[in-house]
Amino acid sequence: MFSLKLFFNKESATRARQILIVLILYFLSFSLQALENKRVFKVLSFVGVCEYRLSGDEWKVLSAGEAVYEDSEVRVNGKDDYLELELEDSLRIKLIGPTTLHIKEILRYDFSGNKSTLLSLNSGKIFARVKNISKRIFKIETETAVVTVKGTRFFISFFPEEGGELIVTEGVVEVDAPLNLFKPFKVREGQMFKIPASATESILPVMQASRELIVQYDKEYREISNISPQKPEKLQPESKSNLPSLPSLTAVFPFLLELGENAGKILNFSLGTQKIGKDIYGMFIFTPALNLGNIFLALYLPFYFLKDDNVFSNTNHLLYNTNDWNFSSLDDVFADIVSKIYSLEFRSMVLSFKIGTITDYTLGNGLFITGYANDIFYPFQRIVGGVVKVDTPAVGLEGFVNNIASFEVIGVRAYIRPLFFLPVIGKWSVGISSFLDRKPSTSSNSVFGYSLDFDFPFLDFGFLGLGFFGGIGGMGYSTNLLTGLGLNCGVKGNVFMVFYKLEYKNSFGGFLPDYVNKTYEVDRAKKFEVVSSFSQTSFLNDIYNLNNIYHGVESEVGFNFTDIARFGISYTHFFNFGENLQNNFLNSLHIEATLYKSFIKKVYFTVSYDRNNFSLDDLFFNFTGGGSLITFEVFYQLVDRLYLGVNYRKFFEGTSGSEVNEKDLYGLRMEVSF
Repeated sequence: MFSLKLFFNKESATRARQILIVLILYFLSFSLQALENKRVFKVLSFVGVCEYRLSGDEWKVLSAGEAVYEDSEVRVNGKDDYLELELEDSLRIKLIGPTTLHIKEILRYDFSGNKSTLLSLNSGKIFARVKNISKRIFKIETETAVVTVKGTRFFISFFPEEGGELIVTEGVVEVDAPLNLFKPFKVREGQMFKIPASATESILPVMQASRELIVQYDKEYREISNISPQKPEKLQPESKSNLPSLPSLTAVFPFLLELGENAGKILNFSLGTQKIGKDIYGMFIFTPALNLGNIFLALYLPFYFLKDDNVFSNTNHLLYNTNDWNFSSLDDVFADIVSKIYSLEFRSMVLSFKIGTITDYTLGNGLFITGYANDIFYPFQRIVGGVVKVDTPAVGLEGFVNNIASFEVIGVRAYIRPLFFLPVIGKWSVGISSFLDRKPSTSSNSVFGYSLDFDFPFLDFGFLGLGFFGGIGGMGYSTNLLTGLGLNCGVKGNVFMVFYKLEYKNSFGGFLPDYVNKTYEVDRAKKFEVVSSFSQTSFLNDIYNLNNIYHGVESEVGFNFTDIARFGISYTHFFNFGENLQNNFLNSLHIEATLYKSFIKKVYFTVSYDRNNFSLDDLFFNFTGGGSLITFEVFYQLVDRLYLGVNYRKFFEGTSGSEVNEKDLYGLRMEVSF
């Protein structure tokens, strides 16, 4: 009789695991591809390195035919580079480098029933060709102007502190301004308008553009004047040679040229050393990637071994992550396959999801889950989580799980936008949220929370944002449905590149705001001890005791120079009324700084520091003490496609004395991508 034991015996285990991996990945790739939504921009042609990212993720290199989704940032880096995008044969835009663009909306219904596409030009130049299709509107916004068209050809540029210009080569473009700084007016074929650099700058009248200036951006101008526009012939991607100061990898290894244009999407690996516990391991990580339209799949195939390790031996015991490759049972097969997924992403106008490492996730306005990360134990332990979101103009649903293999921590939020058909307030939402940790400690108890929340954005003009948010909820565990209450409310927004948030938080009884946060995987058991010290009966009997009420204030401020650098700092402190704050250490601090690759192409880095329950003296005399989490990663480009990097992470399990368990990870790695 054939059984699972026989299936997983030593003689057939290798073949079985190979078949399972291939079949599962094949099924995932091609079944999910059927979900592709056509309302996306497609890459037609390009020159140079053109990149995009979604919702603050890492930048990815674009290739011909690739889809670019709503809420994406796109950038063209080089001065002589360009990128052509097309939307359903109705709109074609050409980004002329260096340019940075945010695709805010794609064919979304507005309050008048039209399908609106909205792009935000942060800096750079764009030439657009728009077909006149009923019930469709196309807009491009800058810091000081918004242009609206239905069928035309035009050029627009804008640079912060310099301003820009609008040149219409066919049709009519309507120009408006955020906050009604000037009355709307029209710019017609052959005319140009100087876009002001700031709201205080004088508005110049519309002028006639010279034919030489028009032809500079629209070489078909003479041919299309006074006739209906024809669909331009599709261009093929071009390549551009930028000779580096040192030989590129393809110059050193000529066989790489045979991989073709899409090689950058399929071959990536890193090697080096990594300290794990008391030992230093050699490291080789292979991360092949595949782009399938709306789907991006990258695998994570790691090997950590000691210097005397024989990685080809069946009796090997020195390979640190041997358990990741043994496929010893059906459950282990699933867990091992999941751990090999570096990133599986799908994006469309309505549905998006990601499976992989979670570095910063907030559910709703963050009453329960804020800034959660599941990579704190890496590479001791790699956890693969998941995030999913369904978003329509009227309703939405989002959720996350910390570990796909075990589903221990789960969060869900459903929300509605009852006024979605109205301008400005159409984005106001009201929702319900809940989270569950099935195994917060070694006991069989679970901890959970539930809340009602709102998010009311008032201003959303790119350069100026303002919104109010808040929520109220309860927490419990096991059969105790309510052991504490809490609420939060605040204001957040931005003024140009400066962002800010001021939030009030309230904790009553066994309620801990920001319960699932960046250090949660370390603090799970300790937090559960606090919640479980209250019972439903004791909380209700003591509900009038004001000593159980704690008030907290969180302040956050920072700046974000798009594609250059980002810095942010936030501080939270909880207290009782009348309490001496100098003797109160219920606080937390988060500092993070990033220098992006596009600013100084030779160097990029990320540094972060988190600290809980500390005194002011600790920051000066015990900066790396208990309760802190320190992470940094720095990479330097040696030659084209080859980076040398250093990474370091230190964290503490416990807060003081003998309870402190210090763990640190550091390594030297070389990353190669081709």
